[in-house]
Amino acid sequence: LDTEEVPNFTECPAYYLLGEQGIVPNKRPNEPREDVKIFIGVIRLESRQTDLMISINLPFKPNTVSQEQFALRFEKIEEWFKTVLKTFKIEDYSLFETDGA
Repeated sequence: LDTEEVPNFTECPAYYLLGEQGIVPNKRPNEPREDVKIFIGVIRLESRQTDLMISINLPFKPNTVSQEQFALRFEKIEEWFKTVLKTFKIEDYSLFETDGA
């Protein structure tokens, strides 16, 4: 991600990832497979020696919505997720303090 996409973390490496996972609900082999889109934002807080990860899952159940409806939902969720990344900021960095271990 560039600094315009995460303006509150201009000195931090930041990444946006999109994945997909196929799942079988309730581990029943006869059930239709469901797909889950996974949006992940990772921001490396080097000064705190940790990573900040923000994620959201978007499930898709076949035969419940059309591909077009899902595509519209996907676009809205992706836009919302990018807004979260753009506006997210840490108010209290003491949350990331370590005891030196």
